[in-house]
Amino acid sequence: MIFYEIRFRYKYKLSEDYLHQTELRPAQPISTDYISLNTDGQLTIKKSYAWDGPSGPAPDTPNSMRGSLVHDALYQLMREQDI
Repeated sequence: MIFYEIRFRYKYKLSEDYLHQTELRPAQPISTDYISLNTDGQLTIKKSYAWDGPSGPAPDTPNSMRGSLVHDALYQLMREQDI
C-alpha cells in the first residue's frame, strides 16, 4: 500500500533572470550555477532557479514571491559559504 505522494522539492522555477540590487558588497564577485553577486551588490538569480516560495502564513503574492526568491538565493550563498 502506498501511503505517500511523490512531489517535486520546489514549487517555483524562474522563467527568466531576475536582478535585485542589494547593499551587500563582497570583496570578490560571487558566482554559482544559478546565483551571482557582483562587488557593487547586484544580485542576479538566473533562469531556472527553483525555490519553495514564501513560508508560514505569507500568501504567494508577487511581492512575497520576490522577497522569498531573494531571501532563498542569499541564504543559499551563505550556506555555501560564499558570503
